[in-house]
Amino acid sequence: IFRHTLAHVMAQAVREFFAAKGFDPDAVKLAIGPVIENGFYYDIDPPEPLGEGDLPEIEARMHQIVKENLELRRFVLPREEALRRFEGKDPYKTELIQDLPEGVEISFYAQGEGTHGFTDLCRGPHVPSTGRIPPYFKLTHIAGAYWRG
Repeated sequence: IFRHTLAHVMAQAVREFFAAKGFDPDAVKLAIGPVIENGFYYDIDPPEPLGEGDLPEIEARMHQIVKENLELRRFVLPREEALRRFEGKDPYKTELIQDLPEGVEISFYAQGEGTHGFTDLCRGPHVPSTGRIPPYFKLTHIAGAYWRG
């Protein structure tokens, strides 16, 4: 659960990283962010390439988000409303929602508020707040990915 929540923290940190560079946070397209055997990852389509040299700044932003102890809240939306949330903004999330069978609950998790918040399509679970995440994590590398590849 810690690592899955860290994937969301990293996605928020990447969006903030690009916002600080003058990009609209919605320019960062997010696919999936699962836990793996020894960590986590998030498939991200950024407005410009990320490099290994960007990891320390993103990691520092992650540590700040953890320290801020942002509450995570789960909520559910009807299918059409969930689609409207991403329509024209994020083709990956739109496709993921479209692929869900009719009648399946579509849940989201929100952490933080307003411009310093992050909400993502997710079945969860997550820790109740980012402050519950142990501060011992390290971003180690960037890898290329192909959607559904």
